[in-house]
Amino acid sequence: MTEQVFMRPPREQWVCDFCSSPDVHWRYPARDFPIQSLKIPGPQHGSEGGWAACNVCHALIERGLRDKLAKRSAVKFSRKFGVPAKLIVNDLRKLHDEFWTNREGTATPVT
Repeated sequence: MTEQVFMRPPREQWVCDFCSSPDVHWRYPARDFPIQSLKIPGPQHGSEGGWAACNVCHALIERGLRDKLAKRSAVKFSRKFGVPAKLIVNDLRKLHDEFWTNREGTATPVT
């Protein structure tokens, strides 16, 4: 069996895994999992390791404001890629549900 090695990108390349902000301050430990919510043809997509979060997304997560987090993510994605937020918000909710299911423990500050 071949060992997999995952390279952590340099700090200046980190982005919030929820809204893509480059201002990452938190890391949420999570189990690796296949992303069931994406309906993309081709190879199975998945999430490996913890999720990064900016301060705003961290605050929404800590307060359990899942709907606001999904809406924030959708708006940020929409602005970046030109996809209407209303078309992707439900998919992002499902993806975030998978994050919550596979989350392991509390957030830690990123240093």
